[in-house]
Amino acid sequence: MKEISIQTIEEEILNLYKQRGEHYEEIAALLRVRKELLDVDTCCDIEEHLQDLREFNEALTNHLMMLWDDAYSVYESFKNVKPEYEYDIKAYLVFGDEDDEESEQTTEQQIFNIICETDKNYQYSGIIVGGLHLPICGYKTFDDWIGNDGVSWNEHLPKEETKDIPLTMMFHQLYDHSLFALSDFLHIRKFEQVIEVCMTK
Repeated sequence: MKEISIQTIEEEILNLYKQRGEHYEEIAALLRVRKELLDVDTCCDIEEHLQDLREFNEALTNHLMMLWDDAYSVYESFKNVKPEYEYDIKAYLVFGDEDDEESEQTTEQQIFNIICETDKNYQYSGIIVGGLHLPICGYKTFDDWIGNDGVSWNEHLPKEETKDIPLTMMFHQLYDHSLFALSDFLHIRKFEQVIEVCMTK
């Protein structure tokens, strides 16, 4: 019944989305229900997903580290070349394209794209992972920024099974504070980096 229920929910989301801007709140509500149902399924079978969870978390952390280094490098470069200007830099990750071949989108891909449009972070013009704002970052180290405090941020996941996976605050924000179900992004290993620079004199 649960599988049929999810299929029915997704069909309704797609139908409402075709009508565009009239049903934003209804789509968001259905996406929340979908997330809850899928997350229950995933957590019940968490042993089957632990390797994917480890690999996703490692890929996310590695890309965030590159983003941290590159954002500060850009900021310092601009300051050194034109110190008379003030700089405002926004850096973040977006999900990369896992499949370069053009093909008809599956229902899962369509739902993923709808979540990206519905669950927007308007400060950064779209759904993002790990927003970094310079020079007003507020974090002195990379580990502080991603919440790598030695304790797994595994809230709402099976505690015992996931306690040894160093899940960070960035994972927590994506899993607990977005409309994505865990199964929506566990397969992702690619991220694209975006760095926006605004300069004023």
